Amino acid sequence: MAGTLPRRKPSRARPALPLQLTPTTKVRYEVALRRQILPRWELVPLSRITHSDVSSWVHGLTDEGLAPATVRYAHRVLSLALTAAIRDGRLVRNVAEGVPPPPRCGHAVALTHDQVQALAEACGPYGTLIRVLAYAGLRWGDSWP
Repeated sequence: MAGTLPRRKPSRARPALPLQLTPTTKVRYEVALRRQILPRWELVPLSRITHSDVSSWVHGLTDEGLAPATVRYAHRVLSLALTAAIRDGRLVRNVAEGVPPPPRCGHAVALTHDQVQALAEACGPYGTLIRVLAYAGLRWGDSWP
């Protein structure tokens, strides 16, 4: 009998994730499960998920405005879960395989000096941080420990 994707943590006797994952990877998997995967698939029996369902879900995440990398990652985590279900004998095939991912983002577009100034002014007390990030070529994530 096919199950559904579990919300609760797996028992030690039946881990849902490979044991050699780094703590960071485990956290990222959990975030993808909580934010993108379980809201759509938690109550759906695994045997009822179709290739077109997964394709529609991927397009829906993209239409919601999620970054292509986030959508690709969520799709990958779902695919890994379905592969684990195959290994457990709950499914015969992975319906997530072959679903085209969203295209990768194009090249980064640099802001002009005037755009950096306008953004920095709009950010109030974070204006200096915005200027440092922009002129040093750093990403927002690079500014936090």
